[in-house]
Amino acid sequence: MQPYNKNLKQPSRDLRNNMTNAEKLLWSRIRNKQIVVLWFIIKIQ
Repeated sequence: MQPYNKNLKQPSRDLRNNMTNAEKLLWSRIRNKQIVVLWFIIKIQ
């Protein structure tokens, strides 16, 4: 895990508070479980 960077806190808040309509729709559907999010980890040897 990367070390915490305090300089990224405010820009992260700004991005969350100024989402586009598409981002708002996406996150609302994810929260309401209308979209299933699957994470795959591919192990390359």
